[in-house]
Amino acid sequence: MRGVSGHIGKIVVYKSGKVKFKIGDYLYDITAANNPNFLEELMVIEESSCYRVGSMDQHLIVTPDLENLLQKVDIV
Repeated sequence: MRGVSGHIGKIVVYKSGKVKFKIGDYLYDITAANNPNFLEELMVIEESSCYRVGSMDQHLIVTPDLENLLQKVDIV
């Protein structure tokens, strides 16, 4: 297996302490989740290859920023 390189977005930290994940023009809210009590590995599988990204020692919840999405909707 080989390592995965590159990135898909960026993390934005606001003065208020809010943290968001930005992919293209879309924002996602990031909040902390319960940490696991066991070893977890993050893997990426694409076509006939499998890549180990690394160990997970903290969980995050990433959800679409609905306000941001609704601003992009063209209401007639």
